[in-house]
Amino acid sequence: MRNLLMLVLLSCCGLALQAQSLWTAIDVEKKINKQCSASFELEHRSFQQSFNSERLASTLGLEYEINKYLKTEASYSFIYRQTQDELTKKGNLVPAYWSPRHRGNLSLTASYKWKKRIEISLRENYQYTYRYQMFVPKHNELGFRIPYEEVDEKHKHILKSRLEIKYDIKKSPFEPYLSCEPYVELTDFYVEKIRYTIGTTYKINKKHRLEAYYRYINHSDEDEQAGSVFGLGYKFKF
Repeated sequence: MRNLLMLVLLSCCGLALQAQSLWTAIDVEKKINKQCSASFELEHRSFQQSFNSERLASTLGLEYEINKYLKTEASYSFIYRQTQDELTKKGNLVPAYWSPRHRGNLSLTASYKWKKRIEISLRENYQYTYRYQMFVPKHNELGFRIPYEEVDEKHKHILKSRLEIKYDIKKSPFEPYLSCEPYVELTDFYVEKIRYTIGTTYKINKKHRLEAYYRYINHSDEDEQAGSVFGLGYKFKF
């Protein structure tokens, strides 16, 4: 199993060197009782091939364990995202701007442990996102300011289905995992993109945990760009 762990770590390191974007997160979780816990997360994402901020987000969540096989979670996120410079069809320039949006998630996760070490889980997550209507600056080909560009408000409904496999290595703080997560747009019902992830968590002690992963996104949308991502996370439980 040490060889398996080394293979996962070397794979993550090798893929991280090819990553075009860096995502970081800090997560704090408070156990309310045996079945229920609350969490708060801060997240930062950079643009591809740049360390400039592309997205800032904060999330409040509540998780309830129905039984040892099932758990449900609800969360709310406030997202502040920066666009990149964009040319309109008429050749006018819309400079980069920041836009806020609200997001709600409701999920149900089923998990099963096989031979006490391998955990297989399937999470079905409904995600709703609301983007404000905005009027942002716009310039013509000569660089002069012209009437504002209107950004319509938008309501987006997504179903995310994540299949994940974790391996609990005996007497090791590392727990490697693999996952695949397609995003289905529910208004027109099509697969918008798929996330593929390989990573590992590292348990420092009962309260502190680190995470590192490599993620590949196969298609761009208004929320994420296609390509490679390297992620780092820290979680504190109390």
